[in-house]
Amino acid sequence: MSEHVLQASSTSRSPARAVVPAIIASSQQELDERIAQLRGLAHTLQLDVMDGSFVANKSLAFELTLPDKTQDVSFEAHLMVVDPVDWISRLAKWDAVVLVYIHLESGHTEEAIAAARSAGKRVGLAINPGTQANALASYIQSIDEVLVMTVNPGQYGSAFLPETLQKIKQVKSLCDIPVEVDGGISDVTIAKAQEAGADKFVVGSYVVRAKDRRAAFDALQRAA
Repeated sequence: MSEHVLQASSTSRSPARAVVPAIIASSQQELDERIAQLRGLAHTLQLDVMDGSFVANKSLAFELTLPDKTQDVSFEAHLMVVDPVDWISRLAKWDAVVLVYIHLESGHTEEAIAAARSAGKRVGLAINPGTQANALASYIQSIDEVLVMTVNPGQYGSAFLPETLQKIKQVKSLCDIPVEVDGGISDVTIAKAQEAGADKFVVGSYVVRAKDRRAAFDALQRAA
């Protein structure tokens, strides 16, 4: 595997304290509706891809279509799947997808990193609550970001796991690249995650299910 393929980009740093709304959808129509609802809130949206095998639930498990890359919205894809390489190949044609997160637990880490680099995507590694932070150590120089799951993946609307705060601190001690957290983020838990060292915060139900999405999103930005 070439050094060129695995080397993290020197421009990989992301803006601090970014709140990233997440999208789950079971059809193209639902995906289009979610994008329309959220694209005015944030510059980056997360696509939660679930295959029904790596996690029990399914989301975006179809041949999806995305908007062309524009200045007002881009996407990161969180691949909660057993075959991240296949999904990277599916997403490669979409310039609007600028970052892919691969789960370390999928067992295809190096192959998937190489595939993401070949596709011109920035790449991050995601770890579940049960995975130790030091499992990332040998990959830190090859990636752009880390995603710490603060709930068990695939369980939309789950409560934030407070024990993951220590893991955020451990990951920050391993690297100086952005650390994103995902799961159970609210105006209370976002402050705790930020204090632990998180730079980016994926939010799902707190915004999507809010009566006033703009107010909920702004509350998170203030709390971070």
